[in-house]
Formats: sequence, structure tokens, C-alpha cells
Amino acid sequence: MTSKDISTFLENGALNRFYLLTTSDGIPVATKCFGYQTDEGIHVILSAASTAGEHLSYNSKAMISRITDDQDPHHDQLMVRAFPKKYEKEVDEEILKLDPTLKSVSSSPLCRYFLLKPQKLVRLYPDTETMHVEEIVDNIPNFGQSLLLNMKSKLKYWIRMSRAPFLTAIIGSVLIGASFAYWHTGKFNLLYLVLGLITAILLQASGNILNDAFDRSTDDINELTTPFNGGSRMYQHLVATPTTTLFSGIMALLIGTYIGFYIDHRVSGSIFSTPFFDHALLIMGIIGVLLLVFYTAPPVRLSYRNMGDLIIVITFGIIPVMGMYFAMTGELNFQVFMISIIAGIYVELILWINSFPDMEADKLGGKNTMIVRLGIQKAKTGYHGMIITAVVLQIIAIVFGLLPWFSIIAFLALMLYMKVRPIVNNCRDDNLQELHPALAMTVGLHLIFAILITSSLFIAGLFRYNL
Repeated sequence: MTSKDISTFLENGALNRFYLLTTSDGIPVATKCFGYQTDEGIHVILSAASTAGEHLSYNSKAMISRITDDQDPHHDQLMVRAFPKKYEKEVDEEILKLDPTLKSVSSSPLCRYFLLKPQKLVRLYPDTETMHVEEIVDNIPNFGQSLLLNMKSKLKYWIRMSRAPFLTAIIGSVLIGASFAYWHTGKFNLLYLVLGLITAILLQASGNILNDAFDRSTDDINELTTPFNGGSRMYQHLVATPTTTLFSGIMALLIGTYIGFYIDHRVSGSIFSTPFFDHALLIMGIIGVLLLVFYTAPPVRLSYRNMGDLIIVITFGIIPVMGMYFAMTGELNFQVFMISIIAGIYVELILWINSFPDMEADKLGGKNTMIVRLGIQKAKTGYHGMIITAVVLQIIAIVFGLLPWFSIIAFLALMLYMKVRPIVNNCRDDNLQELHPALAMTVGLHLIFAILITSSLFIAGLFRYNL
């Protein structure tokens, strides 16, 4: 297909108005937009809230249909593949001449830029029921390139659906359990650590996905959403269907549960030949899975009954820390229980502050969280109170030898808390959007604490047993 052929569809070097047809998870969307054609391809700007922009992030294949009058003797459809691109001032200014509605968001994170590379022109002639197809061979990826592009899109899809930034919560707790076992007993098993991390990641991912499936009553009406609260928004942005969401959550849950059963079998033996209560991993796993599923799943919906915060401490602190410790050592004790409480509090801080902008939607949706019950002002005190509690418990653990003295380096995480503190203190019911930086910082606060406490335990263990 020559450049002349392309110009019959969109005029090179000029602005053009067309329909952009995209799809994700079988959901088709047609968006009217403007494109600026160059030799490189077709440049388009889409609002970040645009469903088409969301679709192109996970399925780069799209179709352009010209906007023509009814007298047009043929109907053209241009198959394209979209590639994210950076802001280009010259192209942007040309598009804004025809679409001034984008001016307020142009050159900001609220805009998405794509380069559409034409691959195939399909010209339909309804009167004669004929079709003419021309291809741009250079723009059509070979099998390997197509496979790589599809894998990349699928990876982005699952990362978004599982809410990957929050997976650090469970990863940190598993690492704390493994490092504490090494410092406390000198025992360490790399296989159990790897399998434990995979299990924990799958189970948390399943919990996040199932939460999207069962918590739509509040997510649908939530107007104060960020990448850190309000769910993945995959369903709300028409990127995933409820069926796909539910199926994905169940599959992650089943695979994670199977690996968990395997670890328990290796640690405690066959469940048919040993007493049930010798299988501490299995017992904790069953409790954790039930809490994850019924966190939002009907008819129990524990998070709607003011139990969400306690469940987070249990499933993201106590169970992963104590579970990994038991996998490494085959025993449980008060020391690891206390450490698991500290880890759980740091994870709970993430849920706590993320519930601030969700408060109105939760209230309208009947989700009776602690933030809804307390209100913003008392909830701010609760946030600071949890930090103080975690610090006090860590000091007690160090003083009484439950943690090595070297673990005081974990207090460096409080430097980030000092930045979060004024943001939290200044938030009110009418300016919750200004709290958004604190949401990201609280995730960072937990991550830094987990890295520092894990590192200190491993280093202290090295000095204790090998040096």
C-alpha cells in the first residue's frame, strides 16, 4: 500500500476526523476523535479518562472508520496498531486547532498520546457487495514481534487487574518471616521462600481481583479515585467484564492454594498420616483464604461489617509472617507473633489511609468501615496512633531481645512518615483529593520498613551464625 493510497483515507499532513474502534475483553467501543497524519503514522490524543485510551493500553489493535456523508459510494476501514508515544508540541498544537476541548488537559498526565501505524485498508462497496483489501507489509509485525506485543499487553492487563503496586504488602511480610526465622534459629530454605512468595502473591492478587468483582456497589459511585484507591477500575473503564474478573480471581486463588498445599505437605507430611493440628501452615492457609474471599464476597462481606481492618492485619501480617517462619523452622512462638503484629500494622496503614477518599462512596454503598464510623478527624488520629503503636512494639521487641539491636535501622522509614504527617493533618472532608500524595507515600513507608527490617535480620543472622 503506497502513501498515495493512505492519503485517500486520511490526508497526509492534515487534520482528520474519524471513529476509532477499540476493544478489550470483548467489549467494543467507538470513539470520535481527531488525528494528524504524518509519514510516521497517525498521531492522536486521547483523554486519560477515555475508554479507547484504556483499551489501547491492553490491546494495541484498533480500527479507524472515516466519518463521511451518506452519498459516499464506499466505506473504508483502516486497521491500525497503536503505540504509546511521548508528548510532541508541534503535533499537539495541530490537533488542538480542531479539537480545543483537549486544551485543558494537553501536555499533562491527563492526556494519552498514541501513534497509529496503518496495517491494512479494507474498502467495502455495499452497492456491489465487493471488498478490496490492501496491506502495508512493513507495518505488519512478524510472528515473533506479534507474540511479544501480545504478551506485553497481557502482562500490563494482569498487572493492572491484580493491582500489582499493592503486592509489596504481602511480599514484605513473607520476607520478614523468612529473615526472622534465619536470625532466630539459623534455618533458611530458599525453595520454601520462593514457593511462599509465589503463593502469597497469587493469593493477594486473587483477593484484589475478587474485591473488584464483589465490591462494585461502592467502586461504581466512587468519584475520588486514584491508582491507590477505588479498585483497579478495570470494570468501570470497560476494560474487563465481570465474568473475566471473577474467573481470574478464582484461578489465582486455586493456583495459590494448590502451591500452599504442596508447601504444607513438604513441611508437615501427608495430611492423611499426621494429626491435623500438626499442619499449622494448612490451618493458617485455610483461615487466610476464607478471610480473603469473604472480605467482600456475599453473603458474609466482612469488610462491610467493620472487620476489614482486623482482617488486613491477620491476612497480611500475622499469617504470612508466621506461616513463612513455620515453613522454615517447623515451630511457632510468641516472638514471631509479636513481629507479625508489627508487620500487620504497617500494612494496615495502607488500607486505612486509602479508605479516606473512599469514605463517601463506602457510606453510600453500605460499607461500614472504621473510617465511615469514625469520620475523617478521628481517623487521622487513628493513623498516627498506629504508627506510634508499631514503633513502641518494635522498641519493646529490641529491648527484650525479640529483635536484634541492628533492627533499629528500620526506624529510618519514619523519615517518610514525617512527610506524610502534615498531609494527613491538613486533610478535611472537603479536600480529600489533596491527600493523594500521602496514599503513595504510605505504600512507600511500608515498603521501606519491610526492606530495612528484612535486611537487618539477615545481616544480624549472618553475624550470629556465620561470622
